[in-house]
Amino acid sequence: QEVGAKGISLKVSVRNLEVVGTMRMVFSPLTAKELPCFKAVSISFISKPHINYVLDAMKLPLSSIPGLAGILESLISDAINAYVWPKKQVIPIGEMSDAELRMTSSQPAVGILRVQVVGCDDLLNVDRFGRSDPFVVCHLGDEKHKTCVINNNLNPRWKDDDVAHMEWFVYDKGQVLDIKVKDHDVARSQLLGYTDVILNTLEDDTKHTLELPLSGGKGTITLLAEYRPFLPNEEQGIDAWRISSENDHPSYSNGGLFVHIENVTKLASNDA
Repeated sequence: QEVGAKGISLKVSVRNLEVVGTMRMVFSPLTAKELPCFKAVSISFISKPHINYVLDAMKLPLSSIPGLAGILESLISDAINAYVWPKKQVIPIGEMSDAELRMTSSQPAVGILRVQVVGCDDLLNVDRFGRSDPFVVCHLGDEKHKTCVINNNLNPRWKDDDVAHMEWFVYDKGQVLDIKVKDHDVARSQLLGYTDVILNTLEDDTKHTLELPLSGGKGTITLLAEYRPFLPNEEQGIDAWRISSENDHPSYSNGGLFVHIENVTKLASNDA
């Protein structure tokens, strides 16, 4: 792989790539007409796998080139994300119609996960001057949300109006929410600790307060988590789904819409 910037190209090699995770394999659609009795195999990771590898950049230490290690790690992570649920690779085994291929490639959501990052306590201090500048990154499948950075604080708290409120569509109750606490750095963020939440451990329609110990560092993280399934309603028919709610008169829907504003450009100035 060659990485180039501003007219400079650098040949980089990846050695000893190791991907460790739990894979999901679905054999569908089924057929009784001929062996092996299914027409395709769908392969994906249940959650983002752990990746280990060795990078060589023309025998130069990556630390000698600012930002290079982060760029390469991002490229490798993006490639692996193509295999993280609900994304999947469909391998046809037999002949499939266009309708069968579309149904096999798509995956409806089964519910919504809502998470609020409350805070962390007794985090590892990795800064030489001052204290760590923590932020939290949460992955469910290939979708990532992160909080803002709180500077110089080993016991950070995220307010209700911060981006600490996160939502995901859930495609399988067996999915795992991966949580990492990092120290913000211009060159490369450093891991302060990590943990995870298996969605099967969350009771439906219940707000959970989770205080979780962090591995790979020290301290704890506190979250509010709630899983709300899409429930079939027999009176409305199989195609109508109710988003479970504490209200007496729940609304009916086939799903939900999340909108995230990435950025705003060319705003008009009201300054005099």
